[in-house]
Amino acid sequence: MQWQTAVLDGLTSPPVLAGGKVVVATDTAVIAYAPDTGQELWRISPDGGVWSRSLAADDRAVFVGTPGGVLALGLTDGQTIWRQPLEGELIWPPLAADGHLYVATAFVGPGLPPQADGKSWVYALEATSGRVEWSAKTAAYALITPAVNQELLIVGGSWLSEEAVAEGGHLRLHATINKRDCSSGRLTEKMVS
Repeated sequence: MQWQTAVLDGLTSPPVLAGGKVVVATDTAVIAYAPDTGQELWRISPDGGVWSRSLAADDRAVFVGTPGGVLALGLTDGQTIWRQPLEGELIWPPLAADGHLYVATAFVGPGLPPQADGKSWVYALEATSGRVEWSAKTAAYALITPAVNQELLIVGGSWLSEEAVAEGGHLRLHATINKRDCSSGRLTEKMVS
């Protein structure tokens, strides 16, 4: 073993390796460590806390969900680059790809009281500025990290139903054909049981 350190608040998701740092999130802080020594390099404790399972990074920034939005922190020093308000909560990791941050939100999950309408939002943000390029309301909670290829953006999540369903319930998949321009706010959806 090369090093170990105690993270007093505990971890609920895996660390992220980015920009020569090991980054972790707890319910109250985002912390960066040196990968060779385990020395703490920086720690940021956003007002209101952190959705600790929402950690992601690209080669220049760390992204994490905070109550009511998403926060981008510089990998070098942990300083805030931008903060973007969101409809819903970012409780699972966003996807940083191609200079964009793809975010799926929910109103249900650990620490959140469920809301019966079951809706959420999918966002495409410019990774360097946090500017919303497009957003679309979904028919179901988005409870996984988005997936992308050259043409498709796919988000999935549970759907609350009045009928009795097996453990886990229904799954809804949402897709947009052109992930770069969804200004119409339209997603194609399919329910999978």
